[in-house]
Amino acid sequence: MLDIMIFTNRNFFGVAIGDFLQENYIAYTSIGRINTTKGMTPAEGTAIDKNKQLSLRKAYEENLERKKIGLQMDNTQTITVYDKIQNKIKKTKRIYFGYGYNEIYGYVDTTGTVSGISSSEATHFSILEIIEKNEMMLFWYKSLGDYIIKDEKLDYLIKNMNYSSETVEVFRAKNLTNFPVYFVILISENKLIASGAGIAETDEAALKKALKEARLLEWLNKDNPLSHLSSISSNENDEILEHLNKMRKDCKNKTIMFKSYEEEAVSLQLPDWITSLDFHVLNTKNDCSSLTVKCLSIELINCLPTKDRLLNKKKVIHDKYNINNDVLSKCPSCLLL
Repeated sequence: MLDIMIFTNRNFFGVAIGDFLQENYIAYTSIGRINTTKGMTPAEGTAIDKNKQLSLRKAYEENLERKKIGLQMDNTQTITVYDKIQNKIKKTKRIYFGYGYNEIYGYVDTTGTVSGISSSEATHFSILEIIEKNEMMLFWYKSLGDYIIKDEKLDYLIKNMNYSSETVEVFRAKNLTNFPVYFVILISENKLIASGAGIAETDEAALKKALKEARLLEWLNKDNPLSHLSSISSNENDEILEHLNKMRKDCKNKTIMFKSYEEEAVSLQLPDWITSLDFHVLNTKNDCSSLTVKCLSIELINCLPTKDRLLNKKKVIHDKYNINNDVLSKCPSCLLL
């Protein structure tokens, strides 16, 4: 049985304020955590939005999502899931939708977990999260992407974010679907400070998502001793910067084709070798404030593509793109989020 531990002396929430934020509000929450046999679930939730109330709601939902994933753990109950691609109901174990490694889906974290009022929107965005992390893996370890050359429009969008970092690099990937994925990387004082990723129907929408996420994580990481980047040694940092420089050279140079008109809606197109997208509703009994769904795929990775989660873990996408231990050993671990 899981113990729910709410640390009342650490509970807090709010919205960051400051002259540098201008159009975007950054919200943060920390409302307890769940104790599992594999450790404590994350307690914090953060979000960024032009609407202050929405930013706080999103941060709160992220906090709840992390708890709901924790509630799936240590539970071997058989559940039914919906495979959207094969349009059928399948049976699996609830514990597979919790944190950690399992033999069916590989390593599982918060990737593919989305909350909302609309079930169709939640399922759509949970699929996009899975695609985003798999594109991130192909970009980081195989340099499969484009290096975006800044023009006047892109410079304007970057300046409008009011980053404190002096270097902003932008990359684009579009290997798996017809939706582009953008990666924004921030470097300050010759150190990787933050990154942002975004996927959407259009280049402009995906780019703006990545820019906003990078702004949020810059605020979260800078001068924060608890940041996942704070423990990086100078040698590791040099290796990461060298790897980024290599990717700039290996990726094709490209400028963004911004559209001056509203594009027609397009449907997400997946390659035929992706044969499973399994959905499970994470809501507990009587939890009706919003819907939380989690998507997992057998063929794709379902987590951030750090090396420790990929080494000796075989997935269909690894065979398709020749990602193996030898390839991974030649690169630093992916630190993008």
